[in-house]
Amino acid sequence: MTKYREILRLHSLGFSQQNIAYSSNVS
Repeated sequence: MTKYREILRLHSLGFSQQNIAYSSNVS
C-alpha cells in the first residue's frame, strides 16, 4: 500500500511539473 501511495505522489508531482511546463510553453 505504501508503494501505491508513493507512486501516486510521484505521479502527481510529475503531472504538476508537466502542467507548469505546458503553461509556460503556451505563454
